[in-house]
Amino acid sequence: MKSPRGYWWTTASTTRRTARPVIIATSPAPSPASIAPIAPSLSGPDGSIVCSERTVPYDLLVLALGSITNDFGTPGVAQHCHTLNDADGAQALNRTLITRAMAVELGTQARLSIAIVGGGATGVELAAEIHHVIGELRHYGAKVVGEQLDIAVIDAADRLLSTGTAEMSARAAQTREQRGVRVILNRRVTEAREDVLVFDNGDTLAADIKVWASGIKGASACITDALPAGKRGQFPADATLRSIDDPNIFLLGDCAGCTDANGHPVPSTAQAARQQAITLAASIGLLLVGKPPLPFVYRDRGTLVSLGKAKAVGSVAAFWRADRVHAVDGAAAKGMYASLYRLHQAAVLGWPRTLAVIAADTVSRAAKPSVKFY
Repeated sequence: MKSPRGYWWTTASTTRRTARPVIIATSPAPSPASIAPIAPSLSGPDGSIVCSERTVPYDLLVLALGSITNDFGTPGVAQHCHTLNDADGAQALNRTLITRAMAVELGTQARLSIAIVGGGATGVELAAEIHHVIGELRHYGAKVVGEQLDIAVIDAADRLLSTGTAEMSARAAQTREQRGVRVILNRRVTEAREDVLVFDNGDTLAADIKVWASGIKGASACITDALPAGKRGQFPADATLRSIDDPNIFLLGDCAGCTDANGHPVPSTAQAARQQAITLAASIGLLLVGKPPLPFVYRDRGTLVSLGKAKAVGSVAAFWRADRVHAVDGAAAKGMYASLYRLHQAAVLGWPRTLAVIAADTVSRAAKPSVKFY
């Protein structure tokens, strides 16, 4: 796709600790303002090189590196806790969960205890998904593990979903406890060991599976010191999403540390990244014809958190009054949650392809097993 003046711009992403550029608009390019060195791309268990180290010239560079888990330097987390940074991490957790569940079913392990550190949206949704997976195992002959399951969600705050409304927190805690999930609040994990978590008051919690979902930081490790990262591994940006260290670089999503044009901090959420992408796409078009970029203004449309197969909870801003928030719950909230996911897909794929994906997903659910065993 050609730009109005044939400029280049790139989006960087991370794969196995490497950054790969995707050229969105190419030739004919003017003399490049900068050169982006790209590390080798690795693949496979042997770490074989797919693409060798190379450089990419650019006039404008957009970094959308995403985020990784922030363990806050807590000892033992990297060695003993699962994280959900990428598909590999999710698959590793799935394999561990299925393996441990089968051990309980076969009698080689008495109970299955799971501890999730982090009472935000990720931790609450993960607890719901694990409970659902263990329940689905009954359809494959597992009759014991569902009765021998202990799940705990731990957070240093005084309530779950502490960034949401009090109503959301109360509903999430109630639903979790109704399903046998133990909620531990006002406790900070200071160490993770092979079989236990250690709290700040000296207490311990035994857990066969430990998952760290207590925070994120920008995935800045794949960038050299040429662009220094700031707080939480994010690159500082101004209200137009332009890097304060390099005027030829723009930042998008979790790796961008900025306040919007109204002085409001921009959260690390999918809706914020989507709004940034829309603004930045328009800004790039303006830059290519010599006009200044647009200021970014974040509009909080609310929060939705899945509590299970047919339940969700959240707060949604009214379309006609952005400052008025409505609480939503139950099946209606779950429908909104699913719709929001499809809206994100449509923003990337367009509606024709998204509708095709929805149809394919519907067929896939009917044909594939409800639990992934591989």
